[in-house]
Amino acid sequence: VLLLGELFANNSYKIAFTMIKWYEYCKSNQRDHEVSEIYGCSQLSILNDYNVVPLDSIM
Repeated sequence: VLLLGELFANNSYKIAFTMIKWYEYCKSNQRDHEVSEIYGCSQLSILNDYNVVPLDSIM
């Protein structure tokens, strides 16, 4: 979760939301001798994508 927030419209309607940043698993690259795991834990790479999701939909 990158951000939690609330929007208010006309002091009567409130929208709670979260902004989610996405990651993906790194794949090992045989040519560069990169490993996909260190100490048994998978490595992640951050993506340039995020989503805004209503908080009520994930609670």
